[in-house]
Amino acid sequence: MTVLAALLLQAAAAPAPPPQEWPPERVLFLVDGVPVRAGELAVLVAYFRTFRDAPDGALWRDAFAAWLPRVVMRARFAHRLPELHARVAAAAAELAAGADFAAVVARHSDDTEAPTPDGRYRFPRLRAVQPFDRFAFTEPVGRLSPPFLTKYGVHLLQVTARFPGDSPAEDEVEVRHVLAMYPELVALERAGEDVRAWIAARVDEAHVVVLERGALALVPPERRAQVVRADAAATGRDDAPPSASDD
Repeated sequence: MTVLAALLLQAAAAPAPPPQEWPPERVLFLVDGVPVRAGELAVLVAYFRTFRDAPDGALWRDAFAAWLPRVVMRARFAHRLPELHARVAAAAAELAAGADFAAVVARHSDDTEAPTPDGRYRFPRLRAVQPFDRFAFTEPVGRLSPPFLTKYGVHLLQVTARFPGDSPAEDEVEVRHVLAMYPELVALERAGEDVRAWIAARVDEAHVVVLERGALALVPPERRAQVVRADAAATGRDDAPPSASDD
């Protein structure tokens, strides 16, 4: 047995702590080989708690579902990330130096759907993909966000206005942004393909390995068929069903 196989089997046999007790760096899943850490999901759960009154289990499952497309695309196009980050860094440097936002968008952004030349949108919570939504509703007005990755590529955004609703769940925000999109998605879009549907199909094909006992409970029921337990991954089997103790 390899060292990796032994570690995976050990993880599968370990007792399951509540999700909030996992250290942030703990790897809970491998999605098409890309690690998903407890801290990544915990940040989304904490954001959801600011405007949603729901059980913790539902929030963690929603966080996993929202994070999954980002991870699947990262696994497929990881080789593109250095160039995308370089493009967004160049845009950020120009904006920090006082460049006109619309001019920077024209030079650096691949977003073809924005209704204004400066890449501006207004939307309610959870309308945008994660973590675009989280940054839009947590960044201070006027400050450039750090670069961040979504299922489309690397972004930066600037919040231009907030519109409080009758409750936090009804808040809206206006932002402008720059998107360096994965080139393969740009090509699909130019060919007339439905990029959202194409990404959704890749997510449906994703392979999810559970590394932590209890983490299966974070996977939405509609995604359970895509799960392989750590013990199955370690032994090369793909037919081991999820354990009922993880539900």
